[in-house]
Amino acid sequence: MLLGLRNAGMNVARMNMSHGDHAYAKSIIDNIKKSFELQDGRPIGIALDTKGPEIRLGKLKDGQATLSSGQTLTVTTDEKKVPTATRA
Repeated sequence: MLLGLRNAGMNVARMNMSHGDHAYAKSIIDNIKKSFELQDGRPIGIALDTKGPEIRLGKLKDGQATLSSGQTLTVTTDEKKVPTATRA
């Protein structure tokens, strides 16, 4: 399949690191290298899309939060700034 993609004009292989580990990424890179042992061709790039920052929320009152257009939302890690009435 990889040779078919290369022959069709693939010029970069993108890996989403949010959905795989380093071992999986290495196996993909190894397969790309091996494809060049089987068939010469134009080099292709390897792009690693790394996982960006995440915001993990604690428990929400009533299990959800409804936001309205124009409403201000404050995200903080300082529990002293969270009003008691909004805690679960």
